[in-house]
Amino acid sequence: MATVEQRAALPVGSEIDYMGERAVVVADDGGPSLLVDVDGIAQEWMWEFEGQPCTTISLGAEGSLVALGRWAPIGTAPKDGSRVMLFRKGFAEDRALCWWNDSLGDWMAVQGSAFLGATHWVAAPAGPPDGF
Repeated sequence: MATVEQRAALPVGSEIDYMGERAVVVADDGGPSLLVDVDGIAQEWMWEFEGQPCTTISLGAEGSLVALGRWAPIGTAPKDGSRVMLFRKGFAEDRALCWWNDSLGDWMAVQGSAFLGATHWVAAPAGPPDGF
């Protein structure tokens, strides 16, 4: 397992979350801390504090095509319509790209079926850049 010092640097403009508080990455070299903007205020955040890591919500425009976030408990997943990758243990289809459906009050796989029993989530990777 990679240590905090070995994590991939996030591109400028990426959005991260730490226990419900969101921030936008201003500078990150992949080390244990990074510079972020929280509501117009520059701050230095530790990537991991008291054993709880930050979660990558979205990648900046120059982002990688691979999700860099860590799996987080389903209760912390965004329910704003954005797509996230969900995980559920004990199913043949144990991962799916999903979004929260307010009308049904449940997670929906992009294929159109409910994705029941999810326990964890991670930010979905960005699509390829224009012209790829």
